Amino acid sequence: MGSGTMPSMFASLGMEHTRKYGTTFEQFAKVSVKNHHHSTMNEKAMYRVETPLAQVMEAEMISYPLTKLMCSVNVDGAAAAIVCSERKTRNSV
Repeated sequence: MGSGTMPSMFASLGMEHTRKYGTTFEQFAKVSVKNHHHSTMNEKAMYRVETPLAQVMEAEMISYPLTKLMCSVNVDGAAAAIVCSERKTRNSV
């Protein structure tokens, strides 16, 4: 309780979704199965493996309702570049 980790925060949102809409643990797991399937078609994905529903649901529980196979790996992320003139850069400092 009270953890500020990303899985814990997403789990809290998942529980709120369950409270409001009746979403089941199996429905959350099916999202992971779909995402794992899509990764098999992305040559840049870190893991390109089909993951059956039972395997997702039976994986180590990280923060209910999220199992290990429902969580993102630590290498997920993004990058950005800001492009502007040298003059603009000097004016904004």
